[in-house]
Amino acid sequence: MHCRHDDESELAAQKIQNEELKEEIDRLNTQLQTKNQELFNCRMTVAEFSLLLPRLEEQQRRSTAELKQAIKRYEELRKEMVTTEGKLMDKRDNE
Repeated sequence: MHCRHDDESELAAQKIQNEELKEEIDRLNTQLQTKNQELFNCRMTVAEFSLLLPRLEEQQRRSTAELKQAIKRYEELRKEMVTTEGKLMDKRDNE
């Protein structure tokens, strides 16, 4: 013979278990949403970086070219300075 009290306690236990499962599902859904957002943010970061990379490479090329020009100009000025110093020394020696 099945007791009504046993049915009620089993029903109460199932309700508790059901609530616990709902809470676990909510927690997992929240965790999944967070992970999806992190993945989306990561993809956006990769996309942004992919767009930015060509500009950075171009900027680096320009900077390198400017640096090479500056070095070349420095070497030219240094030669001029050495030549001018030599001329001044020759002029002094001849006086």
